[in-house]
Amino acid sequence: MIFLTFLKIMGFIIILILVITVLLLLTVLFAPIHFCGNGYVYDKKEGKLNVRWLFGLIRLRAVFKENKFNYTLSYPFKAISDGKKGKKKSEKKKGSENKKTSAKKEVKHFERNSFEAERNSFEAEKAFSETKKDKPGNKAGKTEAEKPKSRLSSLKDNITVLMSVENKGDIINCFVKNIKCMLKKLKLEVFKTDILFGFEDPSLTGELLGFSYLSGIAFVKGVNIQADFNKQIFEADLNIKGKGNLLNIAVPAVKFILNKNVRKVIF
Repeated sequence: MIFLTFLKIMGFIIILILVITVLLLLTVLFAPIHFCGNGYVYDKKEGKLNVRWLFGLIRLRAVFKENKFNYTLSYPFKAISDGKKGKKKSEKKKGSENKKTSAKKEVKHFERNSFEAERNSFEAEKAFSETKKDKPGNKAGKTEAEKPKSRLSSLKDNITVLMSVENKGDIINCFVKNIKCMLKKLKLEVFKTDILFGFEDPSLTGELLGFSYLSGIAFVKGVNIQADFNKQIFEADLNIKGKGNLLNIAVPAVKFILNKNVRKVIF
């Protein structure tokens, strides 16, 4: 009798755990994700994104400005922030640094004098080398291999690689199909993006513009794509606001990754 009672209690506990697990899983999958973001790429790049998930229990705020990425992730009883981490570390070190201030002042004074002497010597050598560069027969400036690549150059390289991939049309079509599926399932209040691009090679510009229309990217509501065949340029801006759930985002992403043509490129 006691054994049967024990089995009933254990069965009830197992069923209760299963029910709670299923409810938590359904909550994670179907809880609304509210997002709002905007950004642009012109002479400089800036953007920001705000996300709320699980009824505001989890919040993410990300900002990209002046080539710096900052984020704040908040969840119950704790928050993670790159800026706050740095601040806490500096506060911990503040006490020990104050004790060494007097000794460091003397060292810094000596180092500053040495640095000034080295800088003056470097400036003199630099001026001498520049006068040599101005003379005929000397190579001036960095070589093409040494110069850092611009944003447009790196974008052109990536597009060139994509154009050389086998079955690139199937990969682009699969990507566009899943993006359309994602945008259709998400409840978008605002979605607008304007893109203006152009390369030194007009044929590459025309090929990419043709792909945008053939694949259907240019026909997505809110997307405006324009090409400039006369100069090298890339400008874009994006405004988006809406809500969805984890399934709306995860399912199209998994379908794209599991595509056989995509797997060949990735793996």
